[in-house]
Amino acid sequence: MTNAASARDRVATEAQPGVARPATRGTSGAGLDARRMHQVMTDLFERHPDGLCQAVSDIVLRETDLDYSFVTRFEAHEGETPKRAEIVATTGRPQDSVGHMYDLEGTPCQHVQEFCNACVPRAVVEMYPEDDDLRELGVESYAGVALTGIEGVSLGAVLGLSMRPIADPDTVMRRLGIIAQRFSFEIERRRGEKRLQLSEQRYRSLVDAMPDGLVVYQGGRIVFANPEAARLRGLDGPEQLIGHPADSENGWPVIDIASGLGVCTVGVGANARAVDCTASSVMHNGATAMQVIERDLTERRQAERRMLRVFDISPNAMAILHPDGRIRRSNHAMRRLIGADREHHPESIYEFFEKEHAAAVRGLVNRASKGGAITSIEYSLTTDAGSTRSVRWIAYADPEDGSITLGGDDTTERREAERRLLRSERENATALLTSGLAHDLGNLFNALAGHLHIARTKLSDDHAASCVFDDIEEVLAHAHELRDSLQTLGGDGASADRDVDLGALIEESRPLLERLVRGRVMLEVDVQPDAVMRMRGDAARLRQVLVNLVVNGRDATSAVGVEGGVITISAREHDGTIRLTVSDNGPGVSEDLADSIFEPFVTTRGRGSGTGLGLAICRAIVESHAGTIELDSRAGEGARFTITLPSATGDSETDPISLDGVRVMLDYPAGQEREIITSMLGRVGAIVGGEEAGAQVVILCGCHGVVQSVPCVIVLDSEEESPACDCVRLYRPFGLGDLERAVARALMGVTT
Repeated sequence: MTNAASARDRVATEAQPGVARPATRGTSGAGLDARRMHQVMTDLFERHPDGLCQAVSDIVLRETDLDYSFVTRFEAHEGETPKRAEIVATTGRPQDSVGHMYDLEGTPCQHVQEFCNACVPRAVVEMYPEDDDLRELGVESYAGVALTGIEGVSLGAVLGLSMRPIADPDTVMRRLGIIAQRFSFEIERRRGEKRLQLSEQRYRSLVDAMPDGLVVYQGGRIVFANPEAARLRGLDGPEQLIGHPADSENGWPVIDIASGLGVCTVGVGANARAVDCTASSVMHNGATAMQVIERDLTERRQAERRMLRVFDISPNAMAILHPDGRIRRSNHAMRRLIGADREHHPESIYEFFEKEHAAAVRGLVNRASKGGAITSIEYSLTTDAGSTRSVRWIAYADPEDGSITLGGDDTTERREAERRLLRSERENATALLTSGLAHDLGNLFNALAGHLHIARTKLSDDHAASCVFDDIEEVLAHAHELRDSLQTLGGDGASADRDVDLGALIEESRPLLERLVRGRVMLEVDVQPDAVMRMRGDAARLRQVLVNLVVNGRDATSAVGVEGGVITISAREHDGTIRLTVSDNGPGVSEDLADSIFEPFVTTRGRGSGTGLGLAICRAIVESHAGTIELDSRAGEGARFTITLPSATGDSETDPISLDGVRVMLDYPAGQEREIITSMLGRVGAIVGGEEAGAQVVILCGCHGVVQSVPCVIVLDSEEESPACDCVRLYRPFGLGDLERAVARALMGVTT
């Protein structure tokens, strides 16, 4: 097919991380290039605090050797998919294009928004005939990467166009990815700084609006004061107080920090006023200072009423307590946080918390009442609605009447954002490591398989080495499964989509699992009787999940010497889902590891006895099957992993084409690659022949001698020019799964 829809499907497929072609450049060189690019972007941000979008556009043009570069912003209403984009910076074409709005539909930018990146190394105008801008520029190639916010939302894109085909797409996309990633982080950082500045401005405005004077003394001099403090002394502004010594002879009161309060006289002559002063020790610029609040006694009641209004409407949860925990006064935010429905309560505030939480807050209040200093803790609070919030509690004591002010800051969203950012950084690093390793291992395994096939053809079936070849083939099969698991963890693996009977899969895997745990723990299997638990997926990868969980249970129970160790596998189907559980009676998982146990490189084993990738691979495989995996464990009470998967609909029309018995003709020169492809096709049941007559699919080496009467699969190098005919293209290097999918697509008449 050559229509626009099929071309876009091809670009969209190539753009998705799950099926992207492996990089052909060495991983060490890529690492050096990445470090250099990160340094270039860091220098850019330091040199260009303003006009950053234009500077990024310039550096894209410089670092990728393209002809045009753009920085765009996606326009979308909250919760809706972006439909339009605006050019905010450009390099290499007239600047009047800045501010130009265009529709995303029918453009390569649509695939950038949908799949985070897209690269069309050549013939981009032919693939997007509806994109008038591309036709007007007459460009040949396109590369773009999305700018992604901290919550995974596409904010815009960094992209480039060239009048020539892109010679090295991998390098261009890698550099664009680094530029987009660093640019996204810089955008979020500047947004955070702006929010912090606004918060500081709001705090300063609140302090400036205080009806009481506020003065901070440090080193015998005033280092901070608000306008009310200046007004009490008859001065025009607080800047006239800064740097003035605490000198009682000139009307500057000296407050005894030991007593903490008292009535003093501020100002001299006609400006002298009696104020009620309250002093406390605070930290200012990293050092201890004395904060003095000065209340004009003539306006005290009015000031108290104003402060109470501020207290009640404050967005921060606050409550004033008796030393025994009874609530004297609470604001609306505090009542909402703890689930109270009245302003005043004779009960203790601790009654609104769970036992452990109440004990922690009581200890915080006691420490504040004894020391008089501000102290804080962070704890989880379960609301009436059942949700869990992370709250930072702050308490300090009023030395005048012994009351305790308790403040609560809901940090749930901030902590969650930090966890998402940390997980994103960890997953990016893991993907970079595993994708390169899986690519190199795949090349080695394919070479071994090819040599093994050649050896078999040169030796008779009754040769003494035949049994050794069988063992090697079994080892290679497991090695390919391991490679596929690494690709899944790195985001590059594509799962087979076939009918899988999960119950039958468990029974088939039982001998292997029993060999893994033999002599160490007992394996029990409880599969729902007479139930066909069908689903769509990859049986090999699901078996890998079983193996990883059983091995983890075996090692956990064996490490601590549990007598009578038992691992139980259970499977049930209910309401359109299949629930698979793997549990053990080992030592369990501690609470501090439970939340991060599925993250890469997190392990409960000792140093040198585990990589910490097993459970991360399990989660990646399960999520690739549209499922979930959860851990239920307590220290000393064993661990229970529950996997929930969608069951199959049973629609036979969606079943993939099987290659068992399919006749394939190899129009291929003799050599090692022909032998390897022959071996691969034999593993999936295809019949390989050399005659075109009767062949259902023809596999060609390169684009010479294309057969029009039979569906074709053309094997090409990544740099080789793509043929114009309708065919399925398979780029080197490729694995068994890639070859199987290419032949199936040719049989279905889906060309790429």
